[in-house]
Amino acid sequence: MYTDFGRPSIPPEQLLRALLLQVLYTVRSERLLIEQLEYNLLFRWFVGLGMDEPIWDHSTFSKNRDRLLRGDIADAFFAEALAEAHTHGLLSDEHFTVDGTLRGDALEYARYGESRRSESHGHQSHLARVWVAAPSERAAST
Repeated sequence: MYTDFGRPSIPPEQLLRALLLQVLYTVRSERLLIEQLEYNLLFRWFVGLGMDEPIWDHSTFSKNRDRLLRGDIADAFFAEALAEAHTHGLLSDEHFTVDGTLRGDALEYARYGESRRSESHGHQSHLARVWVAAPSERAAST
C-alpha cells in the first residue's frame, strides 16, 4: 500500500481518524482541522501523531478522499465504529436525526441543478449531489 519513493505516505487510518474528529467536533473546514492538529494534543493523540511529527497539508484530504472511500479501509473503520456504538448501547431503532442543512441543499440542487450558495458551502453542495444522485445508497446506509 505504501511506496518506497516520492513523498512519505500518510496512513489512511490517520486521515479517517482526522475526518472523524472533524465531524465529532464540528470543525468547519479541513484548513481548521489541520490547525487543530497543529496544537491540540487530544487531536494528535487520537489521530496517532506524536508531538513532534509534522502535520500534512490540508489539500491531502481532497486528494485522498476518493481513494479512502473506495477502499476497504473506510468500510472496515466505520463498521468497527458502528459495532463499538452498538456494544455500548448507543444505537436506537426508535428515532433518527437528519441534518436539515444537507437536506435543504439537496432540495436546492434538485430544483436548480447547482447550488446557488456561496463557495464556502461547497462541501454541502457536494453532499447534496450525492444525496440526490444516490437514493438507493442512502437508503442502504440508514
